[in-house]
Amino acid sequence: MTKQSLFFSALFVIKVCVVNASEIEEVSVPAESLKNAMVEQEKTQSALVYLPTDYRKKPHKKYPVVYFLHGFGGTAQGFFASSILEPNIKRSMDALVAKNRVSEMIVVVPDTNTMYRAAWYQNNRLTGDWADFIRTDLVDHIDIQYRTIKNPKSRALAGHSMGAYGAIDIGLANPDIFGSVIALSPPTGLLQPGDYALFKQFYDAQKQQMVSVESFDELPHFGQAIISMAALFTADENYKPTYLPESINRVAFEKLSGLALSNKLERYEDESFSMPIYTELGVKEGEEAVRDFTNFTKLYQAKGYEVKESLFEGGHLDKLYKRIDTALIFASENMLSN
Repeated sequence: MTKQSLFFSALFVIKVCVVNASEIEEVSVPAESLKNAMVEQEKTQSALVYLPTDYRKKPHKKYPVVYFLHGFGGTAQGFFASSILEPNIKRSMDALVAKNRVSEMIVVVPDTNTMYRAAWYQNNRLTGDWADFIRTDLVDHIDIQYRTIKNPKSRALAGHSMGAYGAIDIGLANPDIFGSVIALSPPTGLLQPGDYALFKQFYDAQKQQMVSVESFDELPHFGQAIISMAALFTADENYKPTYLPESINRVAFEKLSGLALSNKLERYEDESFSMPIYTELGVKEGEEAVRDFTNFTKLYQAKGYEVKESLFEGGHLDKLYKRIDTALIFASENMLSN
């Protein structure tokens, strides 16, 4: 074979490999739901989109979509890590499709960071209506830009940690948009009723350390979470530059208590009872966390929800690269693919 023949053969192989490869695209999503925020937000928010191998080869085929929400302080890029011991949705999807464990699906991971790292996927005055951004702006944009199956039964909402909280809350509140929910390590003990004195004491201590928005980064992780939650209901332009009061009163705390998943049940539509839910927690998160998780699953099951729960040996971030596989398999098994 001549050198020229070898060159064109190699070029053909490269082209075939490219055509047959799955893809990751970064998209800019118009954020109409964030435009009235107290603190100006970017007019577009970024998201990473996984496209399956067949997407370019089959221009008439439509695909189900999994929306995956990251945790507190996380990023979309964190779910496409290079290390084999960290989550990589592209790697997981490619392997699962090759083994016929899942159908070919589009997977979307939005970036949702704010001035206090997170808005807990809630509508709020300070940083905008993030729940509306996920359920409306993001879903509509993906449906327009890609060949999706525009049916709630072909959309799953998944997440880890704070993202798991958002998946439960947004998913169950919108059964006309999403058909299943996957919650990995959800904070089910978040703001349980009766914790006002403890919450106030901790909030006050964290706020005293904050002289600027920049000093927020110097707080411990749990302190950042407390401040970010309080900002949802206490933010006021009179408290610039942090927008936060020096202390938190009981009225504000009662509003915050509404964030507890145990307190949100009555707000969800009855139609969501039939929505398949998968959730799991690591036993190394501690006895209290396991107890809260068990109480949460029993409460939702008693209400009529189809909750499949699991406890695994590990902590909050342990085995996440494997747990992503579990989430994708559950989503595929509970979605319409055509």
